[in-house]
Amino acid sequence: EHAETKQISQTNDKISVHIKTAAGQDHVITGSHLLIATGRKPSIDKLDLDQAGIAYTDKGITVNDSLRTSNKNVYAAGDCTGQYQFTHISEYHTGIIIQKVLFKSPFAKVNYKALPCVTYTSPEVANVGMNEPQAKEKLKAQDYKVLQFNYADNDRARSERATTGFIKVIATPKGKVLGATIIGKNAGELVLPWSIAITKNLKLSDLTGQIVPYPTYNEISKRVAGSFYKDKLFSDFTKKIVGFLKHF
Repeated sequence: EHAETKQISQTNDKISVHIKTAAGQDHVITGSHLLIATGRKPSIDKLDLDQAGIAYTDKGITVNDSLRTSNKNVYAAGDCTGQYQFTHISEYHTGIIIQKVLFKSPFAKVNYKALPCVTYTSPEVANVGMNEPQAKEKLKAQDYKVLQFNYADNDRARSERATTGFIKVIATPKGKVLGATIIGKNAGELVLPWSIAITKNLKLSDLTGQIVPYPTYNEISKRVAGSFYKDKLFSDFTKKIVGFLKHF
């Protein structure tokens, strides 16, 4: 991270990338292929948007929360809006526009509070809502809790030898879900219940109350949610109640 690429060279079937690390050290990474992912920019120069009275910037077409442009008869969706460049965002935008144009819904507006993002590496990385650095930046320490459960403690992950990874959840002191980060096998598949939890303002108790099939990776979600109540289950007050009930 934060390294500077100094030179790229190729010898036969080997490609070498010469970098300077953030600490100022020179390093060479050698591989068989080089992927250059510099992002995308909208191709709007030849659309004559000025003639249609449609505002835009170098990032894309300017839209409001309903995806309407400065020309009230024109809507824009997907990458050309210069917002989140994901395939699932294009589909989401399309649904908003259909509700607005065909059904005249006054409630059809974009809401990115529960936007899931997945990086399809090995292992996968998925996130929805607030992550831990964002919580530290925006919230006071007493206003959130960080919960984590590791893949290594899940039977399905152990049986498939996919024990690298974890689910980390950010929640309020009362158990409301603020965000989740997942690193591990099938992370993109496991992020959905956390997206629903954020969208519907659910609490961790709503997840712990579900019956999860065994053995599955989804048990990790239930276990990390259950860890929120660990302190209460093993508190001195609970121990006294259990001790009292033993007499009966």
